Amino acid sequence: MPLPFNITFEVIVNITLQVIVDMTLGAYRRDSNEEVHMAIRLVTLPTVFIAFSILTGVAAFQHGYIGIFEAGFRDAASMQVFFDLVISVSLFRIWMLVDARKRGVTVWPYLIAIPAVGSIAPLAYLIMPGVGGNRESGAP
Repeated sequence: MPLPFNITFEVIVNITLQVIVDMTLGAYRRDSNEEVHMAIRLVTLPTVFIAFSILTGVAAFQHGYIGIFEAGFRDAASMQVFFDLVISVSLFRIWMLVDARKRGVTVWPYLIAIPAVGSIAPLAYLIMPGVGGNRESGAP
C-alpha cells in the first residue's frame, strides 16, 4: 500500500544516523563526559525514539502488524535477525528490571509493552525522567 507521504526507510535511517553522529562526536570533541551524556540523553535517544517510532508506524501501515512478524520468518537470514533482536530485547528487559528496582521507578508498563512495540518501549524507558543518570532524580 503506498504511503500518503514520501518517506522511505533510507531517509529515516540517514537523518537519525546523522543526528547521532553530529551530537555524540561533537560532544566528544569538546572533551567533556557531562556534555556527551547530555547530548545522548537530550537529543540522541529522543531522536532515535521518534525516528524508530515513525519507521514502525510506516511498516505497520504498509504490511500490517502481523506482516512485520511474518517478514521475520521469511528465510534463515530473516529468522537470524529476528531472534537476535528477541535475545537483545530480552537482555534489555532484565537490565530494565534491575535498573528500575535500584532507582525505585515503575518499569512494568514498559515491560508489558515490549511484545507489542518492541524496542520502542525500552527507548521510552531510557528517556523517562529518573532513568539513565538523570541528575534531577538523584540518580548517579
